[in-house]
Amino acid sequence: MPKPEAKNQLYLYLAGALLVVALGVLFYSWQASNNSYRAVFLTNNQVFFGKMVGQNQNYITLENVFYIQDKQDLENADTTGDVSLIRAGREVHGPTNQIEISRPQVLFMQTLQDDSKILSAIMQYQSTNR
Repeated sequence: MPKPEAKNQLYLYLAGALLVVALGVLFYSWQASNNSYRAVFLTNNQVFFGKMVGQNQNYITLENVFYIQDKQDLENADTTGDVSLIRAGREVHGPTNQIEISRPQVLFMQTLQDDSKILSAIMQYQSTNR
């Protein structure tokens, strides 16, 4: 019969191993969600799509940003149906392709699935415009 100290030590090792596995799973899922493209819906009915690279209590920062525009008045756009996906940064005022969004303007955010039509259009744009 094992000694009580050995049995307690075995339980301690098992608990430590489970903790390491759980932390690994949490870190992996956090990394995966931080490397995902997001749809950010604003209070003014505008939607931005991009990779979330930062956030704090005041702002959400996206880079590689795109937005949807009606087919009218299009220039340098990738058309998908009745709307076009526009890469931010090509506007007249010449901004970078990063945007900081004030949290009070955000209604909600969603992570884009791998089979998203928007994400497919973004990946296609990136592969043809490197």
